[in-house]
Amino acid sequence: MVEFTYIVVPALLTMPEDRFSWPAVVMIMVPTQRKKNSDDVGFLFKAPHRASLSLGLDVTRSQLSDLIPMLGAKRMKNFHFTLGAERGAEWPVRSWSTGASLGG
Repeated sequence: MVEFTYIVVPALLTMPEDRFSWPAVVMIMVPTQRKKNSDDVGFLFKAPHRASLSLGLDVTRSQLSDLIPMLGAKRMKNFHFTLGAERGAEWPVRSWSTGASLGG
């Protein structure tokens, strides 16, 4: 049996210099046990013939459990990720981090 656990959220991805933002879809998922281990924690993909991006992140079950309430309460702030060198129409995600606001 294979269980798929994931969330999909719309986003705007902005360069560190705040020059431009791209519309994006972010998919955060807990990989199955069948997925091969990798140094990458996800990938950023260019959408062919569109000005949009797709970001896929692999997280642990406990990380996903922490992220869901933060997203639901709109408390997720300052989400950052680091990319590796471009490979065709994709970039490997080397690391990611986020912060959260405490009050509403």
